[in-house]
Amino acid sequence: MSAVIIRRAKPTDDARRVARFLFSSGPDVLSYSLAPEQDELTAQAVMATVFVAPDGAFSHKHVTVAERDGVIVGAVAAFAAKDKAAIFARTAKPVLRALAPRDWPTLAMRAVRIAPFGEGIPDDVLYLSQIGVDASVRSQGIGSLLLEAVFSLAKSLGLSRVALHVSIDNPRAEALYARQGFRAMGVVGERSLSEKEGIPMQRVMIAER
Repeated sequence: MSAVIIRRAKPTDDARRVARFLFSSGPDVLSYSLAPEQDELTAQAVMATVFVAPDGAFSHKHVTVAERDGVIVGAVAAFAAKDKAAIFARTAKPVLRALAPRDWPTLAMRAVRIAPFGEGIPDDVLYLSQIGVDASVRSQGIGSLLLEAVFSLAKSLGLSRVALHVSIDNPRAEALYARQGFRAMGVVGERSLSEKEGIPMQRVMIAER
């Protein structure tokens, strides 16, 4: 089996492929916040637009990819939590550019509604925003390699901890993070919105190395 190469993403990488992997880590939240009809293909297309942009939560600037035989098989997006608000604000421009103006009010309203689902992250950590691996190569250690790259990035930034959100409806992912040293620190989100719109509450998990 060919070796997996872990490297920083480039704007010339296959944006739609990377977006598909990043999207897989939170399809409910991402479909709600990026697609007016909450369809997955539109949300992934929007994420691909942000990937080639110079900044934003899904920009290549903040993405590390796993590559095997020249094909990207996984990706992770992470950045300093102290910059989280500014980075998400810079995500808005490419997102709006990817959608019709008639959809902007809907997305703006949802952004306000969903804000509580992104809370609970302290400023002095690296925030792991999204991570995903191609279904055909899961359980081969690629996710662990991407997580190791995240911890290396944190160290390079002078940060000793990494934090993330994981859906409370995804115990498998939570167990994976727990095996990597992440500890549950509480649940965030708006329960009424979760029940009405089907957006799962999010568990905050933090690991220190």
